[in-house]
Amino acid sequence: TALDAAGIPAIPPDAWPPLLLDTRLIHPDDRQAAAMIRQSAGVIVGPGSAWGPTARGYTRIRLDADVDALREGIARLAAFHNTCG
Repeated sequence: TALDAAGIPAIPPDAWPPLLLDTRLIHPDDRQAAAMIRQSAGVIVGPGSAWGPTARGYTRIRLDADVDALREGIARLAAFHNTCG
């Protein structure tokens, strides 16, 4: 997948639609990482810490979006992530 190719570790969903992405390479603070992704890649993700302290350092991307929009968003996120390492 594009996430694997970009080296973005992900935690697959269990019983809820968001995918958790380890975005600490972008910024260690998940709220800052989410803002940077929105500003630089044009992709809206949510900070994982909004779901509790165990999700700090991760951002959430919803998997129930339109498939083409999801592919485009992941491609943009992966491209941005590659510029951060």
